[in-house]
Amino acid sequence: MPSLPGDSDFARAVEQTLARGGGLSVARFAFDPGNSRAQLDAARILSRLMRQMDFGAAQKDGSVIVVFAETDFRTAHMIARRLSAVMRHTLNGKHEMRSDPVVSVDSLSPSDTARSLLARLSADASRAAS
Repeated sequence: MPSLPGDSDFARAVEQTLARGGGLSVARFAFDPGNSRAQLDAARILSRLMRQMDFGAAQKDGSVIVVFAETDFRTAHMIARRLSAVMRHTLNGKHEMRSDPVVSVDSLSPSDTARSLLARLSADASRAAS
């Protein structure tokens, strides 16, 4: 089972969103495993660009997960595209290996749990990469 970003924070955000309604979306930014610096640089960039109500975490598989609170799929997709563009231009210096993130986005469904949402997001990323 995939690990959860900020286990208790993520689970709490999912539970609260399901209880009170509203939207919650998650984006996964995956990087070339051969470029270990990309994940750290991306996490630094994302932490500066995210809204106060969003949170994220670096994952053991080299990806970075960002949770967009009170955000529907369409808005999360737009935000993720913009964040990806900033990373693409910022991460790729003249002398560094190019490392464009592979981005997948999904939104919370009424039948979801924190684990099912993250598992679906990881499965979507695996399909997109193959």
